[in-house]
Amino acid sequence: MAKLSAHGVEELRMVKTESSTAPGGMGLLIAGIVWRKRFLSIRSDGYIMMKDQVRLAADLLNDERTIDYGWKRWRKAEPGYKAIDLRGAFEAKGYVVVGGRAE
Repeated sequence: MAKLSAHGVEELRMVKTESSTAPGGMGLLIAGIVWRKRFLSIRSDGYIMMKDQVRLAADLLNDERTIDYGWKRWRKAEPGYKAIDLRGAFEAKGYVVVGGRAE
């Protein structure tokens, strides 16, 4: 698991929420996932960090529960990147800005 502070200052944080009740969400339901949130943090050193949170459906042994998978280095942006350019690309994929310096 990666530390966010080891990768400079956060330029932008975005989140995308997927639900098993939404159209096309059957793949999540088959896996027992009620909803999933994917967080992206674009860092000042060029790394894009990713974190998943999932809510699992209740079964015979467990109640409904949330699991946080922690931050991981996902990608390295091209040299000379601008967080505002990456913002447009991720917003086109359904992400919403929730924080950061480049809001």
